[in-house]
Amino acid sequence: MSSCDVLNTKSTQIALAEEITEGTAESLSASDATMTVYDPNFSLDVTRFTRNPARASLSKLPSTVGRQIGTITFAVDLMGSGDVGTEPSWDSSLRACGFQTNTVSSITIGSVTGGPFEPGETVDFGTSGAVGRVCGEVSSSPLTFVLISGTPQSAETVTGATSSASATTSGTETTDQGFEWLPDSSCPPSVTVAQYVDGVRHLVYGARGNVSWSGNSADGSPARMAFSFTGVYGGTTDTALLSGVTYESVVPPSFIDVGFSMHEFGMTTSGCFSNFSLDMSNTLTQRESANSTKGVLSTFIGDREPAGNIDPEMVLVADHDFYGRLVGGTTGRMAFTLGSSAGNTITVGAPTAQYANVQGSDRGGIVVAGLDFELKSATVATTDDELQICML
Repeated sequence: MSSCDVLNTKSTQIALAEEITEGTAESLSASDATMTVYDPNFSLDVTRFTRNPARASLSKLPSTVGRQIGTITFAVDLMGSGDVGTEPSWDSSLRACGFQTNTVSSITIGSVTGGPFEPGETVDFGTSGAVGRVCGEVSSSPLTFVLISGTPQSAETVTGATSSASATTSGTETTDQGFEWLPDSSCPPSVTVAQYVDGVRHLVYGARGNVSWSGNSADGSPARMAFSFTGVYGGTTDTALLSGVTYESVVPPSFIDVGFSMHEFGMTTSGCFSNFSLDMSNTLTQRESANSTKGVLSTFIGDREPAGNIDPEMVLVADHDFYGRLVGGTTGRMAFTLGSSAGNTITVGAPTAQYANVQGSDRGGIVVAGLDFELKSATVATTDDELQICML
């Protein structure tokens, strides 16, 4: 604590660790607090039972305390670790919001015919019979992918199952070339998370959360991920800031030159946009337990409804029919890329984006098509494929 006997909001750390046993708090250390965070906040939700028995007075008796739930929120820059073989510091945070992590490989290819290869699509390696899943939108070498089965070989034709793009490999698979995150409908890990504020610590455990993304090209800021974790309140104590923390030093890419496309419409010289947002909208449910000291064992992710919006300029129907695609229930892919340096390139792809609303507005005399969209599964047979994020 500072010598002024006040707590400084800037002297804040967020520490987060995956739990070995769900609902059992982990001991947090400096290695769990490497994220550089923005706008950290803690809030407490305590249920109280008012005791008002019938007696010869209107005075109430002291209340009893029931369920105790804590929520910690913060935001981080959407950036890589700087090393393709090392997960970014926000990996555990994203996993606890209902995502799975996979390792990315790459292979050298010749020119792409009929491309690009689309984010998240399955690719078949002809001769070897190997199967992979494309990371990002690939129009030139190398092909980045998550290997699903088999062993890719040199001098075989790789073909995209959705795009029908094809290319010939000229090398063998190179492993540990980045990471992929996909939604996880099984049971993502619970976490212990704490906010340290200049000598005071708020602790939450058995937590899972929700994540949203935002980007704005107008001010040169990086894209951000905002996390909100809810779990069992573990108490507020006088606890010093963690010492020896090595904060991440990678410079995040600005939300510019992202190559954004929606329904195969590249919003560059026409349909220009500035703002982007996406929210997983996870449904968080407390696992209420009378056997637990705080009345709750942990938080469960019961559902998700990923949706977002962008603000493109309105264009002629012949260029892109926003309204026609809305009323027609048309689907198409969304894709963009942040940065270009190895270990700090982030690709975002959604194979099946569907327009949910188009709201016309004015931006300094320019007609804007305020576009709401939803991310869907490609088919009834596919799962956990609405969104793909890769660090390459």
